[in-house]
Amino acid sequence: MDFKSLMLAQFIQQRLQILHLGLHYEEFNSAYLFAWWEGVYPLLSDSDGSVMTRPHEIYSDVFSVPKAKVEIVYDRLLQLYDHSEETTFYDIEDEFGISGAARPGEFGGYSWSRSDLVYICKYLYLEDAFPKEFWERVLLNGQCPSEAHYVKRDFNIATDITLMW
Repeated sequence: MDFKSLMLAQFIQQRLQILHLGLHYEEFNSAYLFAWWEGVYPLLSDSDGSVMTRPHEIYSDVFSVPKAKVEIVYDRLLQLYDHSEETTFYDIEDEFGISGAARPGEFGGYSWSRSDLVYICKYLYLEDAFPKEFWERVLLNGQCPSEAHYVKRDFNIATDITLMW
């Protein structure tokens, strides 16, 4: 078994353990569980070196949405928030070169899809990374695709995560 296959196998095992502990023992917050469930690197749960490495940190490139992509979106949203820029989800898609749900774009050396942005934003929303007013502006009805409203929808660990495939 090559290294990449081994990392993927370990990732799958770790993912099942995290989700099991979250579902049955309430060990993690909903943002962290959402990230593992949807394959989004949980950037805001990274350790700072003063504590032991967290379970997700060694898999930064194995997540479907890797750490680098989450950092790019988070940094861009932080800029928008810090400068009080009036930006919509469609504006962000344009910046990332995304043309609709079926047309991925290129930005920062990565290929981007609408679902990448939606899942990253949902993770950041669940982490309370930005105030609700910020999300209201970005996700203004008519200024975002219908899929983007998923960002603000409730995430119920008990009903939205299933370990049966």
